[in-house]
Amino acid sequence: MMSKICSTSLAVLITIYFSCYNSIVAAPAPSNESEASALLRSGWWPSSVTGNTTLSHCAWDGVSCDASGSIYGIDLWGYQIGGNLSNMNFSLLPSLTYLRLSYTGLVGEIPLLICTLSRLTELELSDNSITGKLPPCLLSLTSLQVLDIRWNRITGSIPLIVGRLHNLRLLSFGSNQLVGSIPLELGNLTKMEVVVLNDNNFTGPIPSSIGNLTSLTELILYGNNLSGSIPPEIGNLRNLTYLYLQENKLGGSIPPEIGNLTSLTYLYLQENKLVGSIPPEIGNLTSLTHLYLQ
Repeated sequence: MMSKICSTSLAVLITIYFSCYNSIVAAPAPSNESEASALLRSGWWPSSVTGNTTLSHCAWDGVSCDASGSIYGIDLWGYQIGGNLSNMNFSLLPSLTYLRLSYTGLVGEIPLLICTLSRLTELELSDNSITGKLPPCLLSLTSLQVLDIRWNRITGSIPLIVGRLHNLRLLSFGSNQLVGSIPLELGNLTKMEVVVLNDNNFTGPIPSSIGNLTSLTELILYGNNLSGSIPPEIGNLRNLTYLYLQENKLGGSIPPEIGNLTSLTYLYLQENKLVGSIPPEIGNLTSLTHLYLQ
């Protein structure tokens, strides 16, 4: 009897599973009405806007729609909308290409549904109170060009799959509570122009693969616990204008290759454990306006 009950239960579960699976696969693309519903239910817009039935959701502050009425952008920078980031059902916004929510008073963790935004090129969540770890699926959004999550309370480490974001131009995780090492895979992102990882708890060396980022103009790594020597490969970054490595535990001597950085205007190396003499090659840095070595 027990065997028959278990077999029946298993059959029911299998039927339920495939019914749910087929429903997901067969689900139609979200309509403009469902996109509008996602905005409404987020609670990010005041009732004076959402209660105006004559006002299209495409006319709401910060919302941009294409000719068909589908939402392709949300920019609420500086609007104190508050609430939880997960209040938005991102799965209903498949056309979204940019999401700018910096300085909006948002709390909570980064929801997994944000990973459904396969067309997203800009994700800006800086200056909020977002907590939790970076969901690894976030780094599967390979269209991303801007990923800015600085000034939050993000914990954990940078997932190694960050190296898959080949279109990334700006990566900003500064002023969080991140730990671990800076991934070698960062060197795969050859379109990168700005890397901001300051004021976290990163340890270990600066990866030599950083020298692959020849389009880099800003490398901001101060206020961590980085150790080891400054990699000579840093001399490959000939477009670099800002190099902030201060307030770490970097040792060894200043590599002479730093003299290759002829576009450099700011060089901050103070409050480390550097030894030896100042290389004469620093004299090649004719664009330098700020130099701190103490």
